[in-house]
Amino acid sequence: MPTVTVETVRVDGVTFVEAILELERPSRVRLQACFDDAIWPPRTNGSVVDGWDSTGVTIEADARSTAIGFATPAITHGKPIEIVRSEPYETGRTKTQAWIDQIEARVESAEPLASAATVPEAADAVAAVGGLVGVETLASAIDRDRRVAMQVSVIPEELSQRLERVEIPTGTLTTLAEGKRQ
Repeated sequence: MPTVTVETVRVDGVTFVEAILELERPSRVRLQACFDDAIWPPRTNGSVVDGWDSTGVTIEADARSTAIGFATPAITHGKPIEIVRSEPYETGRTKTQAWIDQIEARVESAEPLASAATVPEAADAVAAVGGLVGVETLASAIDRDRRVAMQVSVIPEELSQRLERVEIPTGTLTTLAEGKRQ
């Protein structure tokens, strides 16, 4: 649950609101003013910073402390800004990690196929990936993963090595399956 800690300083008819937003996970958060007067949001080169409107700000932040500040002519009492909505979202980092986890799961599924030394081991490995269609789908995905891994540097070295070593003997497994049907 996100929390916000707020301090205000009143100087020459202007209230400066300083807030620290604490998040446990990446989230999109809406902070809204608790008073009915103008908000003077932060600006960069004369333009209002993205996310601000006349009643508050909507920001996307990672799991950490994030500083938020604005000014107002209002004399504020109590908490001048509050969290009115919060929803988790995936950052680029978490999406990348999820993608790497999917590659690793495919490698883990392919390794028993590649290392099967007996017909029963091969049969179990084929069944575990959903039959021959699963073997072919997995082999295609592994080939694609290899091509992508050669082009990007975010895949851990150990996983890249495993990806390079794993070879699914699709033809042999198909032959075994066809021989079993006869």
